[in-house]
Amino acid sequence: MKKYQLTGQPIYVGETYNHNGDLYRVESFDEGYTEPKVTLRRIKDGTIFDVEAPALFLTPTGVQLLWPREVNRFCSTLEQAV
Repeated sequence: MKKYQLTGQPIYVGETYNHNGDLYRVESFDEGYTEPKVTLRRIKDGTIFDVEAPALFLTPTGVQLLWPREVNRFCSTLEQAV
């Protein structure tokens, strides 16, 4: 298992973050659960993801938004039309 350093930086709605080479925009952030839940939109195809407990980590390729698990995945409008 890879170990990365937690940056402790906050995650902001409307900001775009790197995750394994893809860019994700934070659509919403909800702290009302046991662990924070964030809705993300992948920039390259518009796919929406709900993830729990995301955090910013310092990795060998720079700061990345990482999370332990995905809660839901929704197809983008483009994927639904195909």
